[in-house]
Amino acid sequence: MVVWDWERRLIEGRLKPSKGRSLKMTDKSKQSKTLKQLQEENELLRIRVAYFEKLEALAHKKSKTP
Repeated sequence: MVVWDWERRLIEGRLKPSKGRSLKMTDKSKQSKTLKQLQEENELLRIRVAYFEKLEALAHKKSKTP
C-alpha cells in the first residue's frame, strides 16, 4: 500500500484499527528481571540523572559568569 493510498483510505474512513491483541510471541525468559535487578537499575539511573543535572547547572553557572 502506497502512502497516498493509505492517506486516502484514512480520510474516507475505510481504514479501521485492528481489533484485539497483536499476535506477537514473547519470550518470558528474556522479559523477567528480578526485583533486585530492577532496583539496581533504577538506582543507577537516578545517579546518572543527578550527575547530569549537576553538570548542566555547572555549565549554566559558568556561562553566566563573565
